[in-house]
Amino acid sequence: MFRRLPQQGGTPRDVAEVVNRILDGKINSVADVTVDTSLAPVTVTDARVGEGSLIVLMPFNSAATQLSSHIYVSAVANGSFTLSLRSGHGNHVANYRYAVLG
Repeated sequence: MFRRLPQQGGTPRDVAEVVNRILDGKINSVADVTVDTSLAPVTVTDARVGEGSLIVLMPFNSAATQLSSHIYVSAVANGSFTLSLRSGHGNHVANYRYAVLG
């Protein structure tokens, strides 16, 4: 679990721990999603997503790799985003890791 600093700040040690994790690339912006193409589109609920967020997908199994040219983010809203598929993809269960930036 990632430590959050209180609104009023934290001890110098707490702040240093959080900053050092950020510098090491641990920004708490990654999660996993499974897409069953027979149930697409898929809405992913994630409190870190905002209307201006960038969603980056990384295929995590061979089915996801095969779908790379068919899957896209069709909507982004506060608290969620939607993954949609173009036609001609067949039925697959694809695993993705995604990052939320912004």
